[in-house]
Order: sequence, then C-alpha cells, then structure tokens
Amino acid sequence: MLSIVRRSLAMTDNKAEDAYNGNRIYSKLVTSQKDFVGMIAYAIYKKEKIKRAEAGEDVKAFVKVKNNSAELKRYKKEAEELMAGLLQLTIQEQTKNIEKQISDDLASFMAGKRKGKWSRFFSWHNSGAGGVVGNIYTVLVSVILVYIFSSSDGWNSAKLSAIDAFKKLLG
Repeated sequence: MLSIVRRSLAMTDNKAEDAYNGNRIYSKLVTSQKDFVGMIAYAIYKKEKIKRAEAGEDVKAFVKVKNNSAELKRYKKEAEELMAGLLQLTIQEQTKNIEKQISDDLASFMAGKRKGKWSRFFSWHNSGAGGVVGNIYTVLVSVILVYIFSSSDGWNSAKLSAIDAFKKLLG
C-alpha cells in the first residue's frame, strides 16, 4: 500500500514538473495573446509530445531535448510556414471568388447588350436619361393633343406662341 502512495506522489511530482516545463516552453513560443504563430508552434510541440507519450517514450527527455533554442526556432519556422500556406490558400480562394463575381457581372452586362433594339432602347430610356426623354415625350404628347383637340385657329395660335417662346429662349 505504501509503495502505491509513493508511486502516486512521484507521478504527481512528475506531472507538476512536466506542466512547469510545458509552461516554460509555452512562454518561450508564445509572446502575447495575439502571437498566433507562437500558438501554432506550441500546438505543433504539443502534438509531438502527445505522440511520444502515446508511444511510451520518456516525456521528460523529450521536453529537455525540445527546450533549446534550435528546436524552438524550428517550431516557430514550421508555424510560420503553415500560416503562410494558410494565407496563400485564403488569398487564392478570395481571388477565385472575385474573378467569378467579375465574370458573372460581365456576363450579365453582356446579356443586356445582346437584347433586341427596342429592348436596349427602353433599358437606356429607363436608366439615367429617362428624365430628359420623359420631358420630350410629354411635350410631344401635349403637341399632338393640342393639334387633335383644338380648332385650326387654336392650333395656329399655339404654334406661333411656341415659335415666339423658342426665339426668346435662343436669344
């Protein structure tokens, strides 16, 4: 019974020492809460440590070997390469999305250009020039209605009045 307690205490001491060594490695790899490369480097270290522990290897020896500047630099370099690859992949995906959007927009625009003559005209009319063209339509419709519904004297009077107004306008 006493041997079980001693082994348990020894394991607790080892776990505490391992945790302390792990924290030292964490603090060497991760310099701030925004040090994502350091966090990835620590995750790589932990993955290797877990793999060694599962294989039954001596974790203390592993920690001692990994707790040197060359190994820590290797973890940082590997993490930087992973981050660079991730960023490159993200940029490629975003570039593909932007290219697809531009292609879709261009195809949509060109589909509008392929419409028939009248369809293009009304599309143009209903866009920016609609106000000017609408005013011209209103004048033409008014002229036609005056011509249809007025007497010949009324039409001549309206025609002369319009000509005088244009002369004054043009100066």
